[in-house]
Amino acid sequence: MLTNLGMTSHHYLLISGLDTLALSLVSSALTDEDELATAQNPAEAVQMMSHTQPDAVLWAIDTADEESVVACRSLRRHSHAPIVMLLSPNAKEEMLRGYRLGADAHIAIPCDRREFTARVQAVLRRMASSNWNSAEPAAA
Repeated sequence: MLTNLGMTSHHYLLISGLDTLALSLVSSALTDEDELATAQNPAEAVQMMSHTQPDAVLWAIDTADEESVVACRSLRRHSHAPIVMLLSPNAKEEMLRGYRLGADAHIAIPCDRREFTARVQAVLRRMASSNWNSAEPAAA
């Protein structure tokens, strides 16, 4: 049974742009060993990434917002961390733009906590098993 994100080690996640409901979903999926850093806006997320490297970035990205677009490209250029978009279920165009900007996965929010946990665990597993962090960041 999936109860939290902590599989065998602790994870450091950066989240940006989440509303209270989505933030509570993320928080409920964490273990005591997992760390969560919250950025209030895209510029703050980029600034935080310049000081530390999270295992993953969970982002309620708005690809219609130029600040979000610039920040996503910057994160992709300077970080190996997977970017997981958190989007509404009917945001197909937003999802496609996000992938073109460098996002690695998406999760439709709201969703069941177990599904959310499983999806984030899958991204973290792929990152750990494929030496994701040793590869060069993709050019944006």
